[in-house]
Amino acid sequence: MGLAHHAERETPSRGWRKAWWRPGGGRIAFATLVTLLLAPSAWGAQVAALAALHHDGQTFLTWTCPPGAGWTYRVYRSFSKILIAADLETATLIGGPADSSWCDRRLSSLSGTVFGFAVDSLAAPLDSTQGLFVWTPDAAGPPWYAVTCVGADGYEDRAITPGGNSLVDPVLETPAPPRPVYQRTLVDPLGAPADVYTLWTSARETSFFPAMCNRSSEPFDCSVHHGTAGGGLMFHAHVRGGSFYLAHAGSGEQGEWQITIDDFIRTYDVNTFWFGYHDGYDIEAGMNPLLPPTSGTVEDYTARRVGFTLEWAQRSPSCSSRCGAPT
Repeated sequence: MGLAHHAERETPSRGWRKAWWRPGGGRIAFATLVTLLLAPSAWGAQVAALAALHHDGQTFLTWTCPPGAGWTYRVYRSFSKILIAADLETATLIGGPADSSWCDRRLSSLSGTVFGFAVDSLAAPLDSTQGLFVWTPDAAGPPWYAVTCVGADGYEDRAITPGGNSLVDPVLETPAPPRPVYQRTLVDPLGAPADVYTLWTSARETSFFPAMCNRSSEPFDCSVHHGTAGGGLMFHAHVRGGSFYLAHAGSGEQGEWQITIDDFIRTYDVNTFWFGYHDGYDIEAGMNPLLPPTSGTVEDYTARRVGFTLEWAQRSPSCSSRCGAPT
């Protein structure tokens, strides 16, 4: 009995030792432990310093992120104050940005330099400690906003701290045509300057703004190459696999201004052939289903964005007054 009992006690111990001490086993177990310890959990995690800036028909929400990486966020909007977690039940969930929302990933990958977005032409670029979400309202009103954290384990910390992760005062929103926001001026290898602008699109159509993506707050860059006063405005669509970045293609007319727009999605499809995609297509997925969908609609998201951007270029003082385009 004693020996048998002793053997039963030792067997799991020997099995544990074999698993732990087999070649590489210790490293695997240790790496797993470190991964679990470093993976963000939303227990007690909140964003801080939530702020809102409304201009040109869009509300730009920024916040300070909690420590660590891999967070996602949930953005809530309500026409009542969001003071406690229970207030989220009557609020509308309007988006779920990831932890890279501060970064112009497209421009950064093309240029080899990390660039943060600016929410206004006079604002400083955001950095890696911050988050960003842009909402395009379809009606006037004074809503409140709140942002919660979701960890890698999928848990959402719904605790609310007014003045921290929720706004104390509402945002006075006025629907209007949004405009691309000036980000910076870059110089191409030939020495020609190009002004980079970013347009944050919406999945919802308003009276001023067509739906140009199937997800809200998706940024798209364009650039304007300088001409001379009174020069024409040329748009040249880049080839598949090309980009807006410092693309210098015009008619050769003296003093001509050039606007380059981007047709790019982060999937194996690379671009949309300047038209659009299915309303259920995941523009962030490396691989979408190979079989075509049997329902839904293929929307001309890209074509709408091109048309809207060209109309903006004609109206914009930064372009029209210098290009001789009608206002």
